Amino acid sequence: LDPTIRQKVLEIASQLQAAGKTIVFSSHVLSEVEAISNRVAILRAGQLVHIQPMSELKQRHRIQARLTSPLPELPLSLQEAVSIQQQPDQRVVIEVSGDFSNLLDWLAQASLSEMEISPIGLSTVYEQFHSTTT
Repeated sequence: LDPTIRQKVLEIASQLQAAGKTIVFSSHVLSEVEAISNRVAILRAGQLVHIQPMSELKQRHRIQARLTSPLPELPLSLQEAVSIQQQPDQRVVIEVSGDFSNLLDWLAQASLSEMEISPIGLSTVYEQFHSTTT
């Protein structure tokens, strides 16, 4: 769709949603899906492979950091909400759901040379199900 019509379609979808209507919206423009959806589903080869409320998806974050020494031991209180992947180049990728202030307190004990925090977003979830290694 051209940008003008795309905006009009999104406005109509938002109006219907506000009126309590259920809308099935299919798009490869994931930012649009994030903007208007309450719940998302991902298909692969015609099969439903993932469904998730957007409110839950928006609670997920990824922290990428470069370590200058090993990470301290992860407290038990964080272990269920956190996924940690050590990379070979002294990088670590940490994914967390929900409030991550306690995780940041723990990371403050680590020796890091850089750190980046970003929301996971729908494109990351989509890639998990559509990458060539899956």
